[in-house]
Amino acid sequence: MASLPADPPTQTAAAPAAQPNAAIQYHPDSYDAARPKVMGRHAAGEGFLKGLVAHSGVPAFYAFTPSRNDFDHFTRRVAAMGGRGRPTHWVAPGRYSLLAEVGCLYLAGPGLGETAWQRRLDDDRRYSLCGITHTVSSDRAMDALGELLLAPTQSWDAVVCTSRAVKAAVERMVGGYADYIAQRVGARPALPIQLPIIPLGVDAGAFAASTATEAMRAELRQRLQIAASDVALLFFGRLAFHAKAHPVPMLLAAQLAHELMRGDAGTTRLHFLMVGQFPNNAIAAEFRTAAPRYCPDVTVHFLDGADPPQSRAAWFAGDIFFSLSDNIQESFGITPLEAMAAGIPCVVSDWDGYRDTVTEGETGFRIKTTMPPPTDGGDLVPRYVWGIDTYDRYIGAVSQATAVDVRAAADAIRRLAGDLALRQSLGEAGRRRAAAFFDWRPVIGQYQALWRELALRRRTDKLAGAGQAGLRNHGLRPDPFDMFQGHSSTQLGADVSLRTRGEDAAARLEQILSMSMNTFTGHLMLQQDEIRRMVAELAGRSRTVGELSAGRPDTERRLLMRTIAWLKKYDIVDF
Repeated sequence: MASLPADPPTQTAAAPAAQPNAAIQYHPDSYDAARPKVMGRHAAGEGFLKGLVAHSGVPAFYAFTPSRNDFDHFTRRVAAMGGRGRPTHWVAPGRYSLLAEVGCLYLAGPGLGETAWQRRLDDDRRYSLCGITHTVSSDRAMDALGELLLAPTQSWDAVVCTSRAVKAAVERMVGGYADYIAQRVGARPALPIQLPIIPLGVDAGAFAASTATEAMRAELRQRLQIAASDVALLFFGRLAFHAKAHPVPMLLAAQLAHELMRGDAGTTRLHFLMVGQFPNNAIAAEFRTAAPRYCPDVTVHFLDGADPPQSRAAWFAGDIFFSLSDNIQESFGITPLEAMAAGIPCVVSDWDGYRDTVTEGETGFRIKTTMPPPTDGGDLVPRYVWGIDTYDRYIGAVSQATAVDVRAAADAIRRLAGDLALRQSLGEAGRRRAAAFFDWRPVIGQYQALWRELALRRRTDKLAGAGQAGLRNHGLRPDPFDMFQGHSSTQLGADVSLRTRGEDAAARLEQILSMSMNTFTGHLMLQQDEIRRMVAELAGRSRTVGELSAGRPDTERRLLMRTIAWLKKYDIVDF
């Protein structure tokens, strides 16, 4: 067996340094956005490491990894990011004194439990643990968060929540699991760690206007035949209807905005740039079929998000950033920050971290979202737990029952498209906001302030009990409409009054039903014939949700509530 590196003399927890630092639990996958299919966590991890190198002012960098190869990779990355000349230190397993020296171990996820147990084998006060949330809807993330109740975590540990919405989701899920433990053992465990809200960051300077960015804008718009007077909507993100933002409500809103603008003076032509990557060819075909079907009068361009020159140029070619995220997989959403840094006003769903970043009426507009009330997704849980539904279908089922107000989105697009001065005003306000609050410089400053606070707690706070190993159970799989109720603007209530939208609602329903991207969770809603009957009935008069659900057993009521939200999602009914 290979011996561990020589261990310097053991140190007790040190007083906070002038520039608080943290060792990075490093695996290249978590900090590398140069990959064929980049995810938000990859971009966030790479951005965090760049920000730490550029703005922390620390004299050295530490990597916690069992592999010398990974440490060497870390050293090369730090040097390439501007850290050349400052030493890097390898914190191999067992080098606890180095962790005590730096004071904190940063993990690129919320799972502190295993590392807390490792720390307890040495000394709970040696160093702090600091993790971060990305998605919290997966089974692995829920298990990791639930484990924090029973693992020997302490008040000098933290899991950074990137938005208010995701913090609310974490608290609801962990709180529900704590209730189960209380029922099981007679005592309710408290979560001892800190849950600070610190956003993800953006390199605001990289999006600054310049002669080069103007040239990028002109070249891409010319290639796509977007005239100077035309307005380009820009969506940037994963092109997956089940896992980011369903395209049909966005396409419907773009088409409706075009129709509303027909009578406006100096009518502007709309384009829609959808920049990202398709998970597979089947989903790509659905997107490409949907574009002319639901948005026939607006030219939709699909651009490869993995092509750096083209994807970068898109940020400067767009005039309005447009993203109606409706997915619980996302907890923050970094693309609105990039849009604001590029000076583009935003039209986004009132959802997850978007509501923390986009200021209504100041840097853009947030569009109302609605999901079914708590308890009406409880039957989705066993399907996921038992493996009947994959993770993608689980989150897709929640997305399909999450409505975004298409009409309000169209009105916002119309308002911005017809007012260049307003676009410029909101865009400049976005630049200022991105630089002041979301550039990596102030974000890294918030992390260092947190690490300083954790170091103080490590010296002064009382040690929490170690707890004991617990059983994983369905307490960590709550109803998604309960756990994620803080994501949406409102929930459906019994007094909500429904009516069809327009005289052609039945025809538009058939068009929606004709594509599998709209019906892939149809087995979790009312049958199509019953949906047709309900739409026909609502064409004659308004009915409340309570009237429609009266007398139905819980199993049918859940189907109904998801169906109502689904009909609103595709602008068939209004409420």
